[in-house]
Amino acid sequence: MICAGIGYRRAATAEDIAALVARAGEAAAEPITHLAIPGFKPADDPAALEAAATLGLPIVHIGLDELARAAPACPTRMSHPMPGCGTASAAEAAALAAAGEGAKLILQRIRTPTVTCALAASRDFGDGR
Repeated sequence: MICAGIGYRRAATAEDIAALVARAGEAAAEPITHLAIPGFKPADDPAALEAAATLGLPIVHIGLDELARAAPACPTRMSHPMPGCGTASAAEAAALAAAGEGAKLILQRIRTPTVTCALAASRDFGDGR
């Protein structure tokens, strides 16, 4: 399983999200299987739902506690971690949490002005990355 974790600003459109996830997917050896959004975003956010539909991906809504547990494995470090999740990269934390215990980040956070995306593979995926 390869999970794309995203973070996005209120101004992000579904097209913005889908385009960056598609760009991130070009770096993966296999297709993305899930789209993970952080729990501080509404589960029914129209931009995320439309992007997921465009990409043909199910959404995994990652709770704040799961984001916090994944935070130590996130390589992106900034001076101002996001409130409520303890990490500077909601995208990295969401991807790792969605991919499950032992997941590995296969693409660190990439970004546009309104969207961030990172990819993680589950421990049992493919060659065990």
